[in-house]
Amino acid sequence: MARIITKSAASAQARGGARGTVGTVVADIPVNPAFTTNFNPGALNVIRPTKIVIVNQDPAPGDFVPAGTQVTVTVVEKGLIPPRSFSVISQAVVDKYPTISALEEDLSKANDPVALGAKNALNKGVPFNQLSEADKSAVSAYVANRGLAGATPANAAKSASDIAFLFQL
Repeated sequence: MARIITKSAASAQARGGARGTVGTVVADIPVNPAFTTNFNPGALNVIRPTKIVIVNQDPAPGDFVPAGTQVTVTVVEKGLIPPRSFSVISQAVVDKYPTISALEEDLSKANDPVALGAKNALNKGVPFNQLSEADKSAVSAYVANRGLAGATPANAAKSASDIAFLFQL
């Protein structure tokens, strides 16, 4: 239950306030014994945070529009995006991971030190080419371990860069 208290312009000006009406919302929230006795905070451990990515916007970002113009934004949960949606991702990565969440789950395997090493390096949030040599080695080891390296060092570096891009999206 909430009640709105409205102060007149005269009373606001008398206190040194601005002209116009000043409104305040006060919420009276009663204690809910059913909630406080039955709520299990441990159940929240199964909720995974998600990241939403904007995939389209109309009018386009940066376009000047009058106030009140409707803007249509298309969003998708990051984990649902298939790597094949990006034309620049290497075919080996596209073939291995049908969605970004499949990549994230593979990197999160607790009993896989190669995956955890790569994930720790990628958690630094920088592009692959800006990682330290040790972190690049960890991601490259992951790429080689998963069979994504290809026939040349250039293919391996491209796959590692693609893994970093998708993880940090």
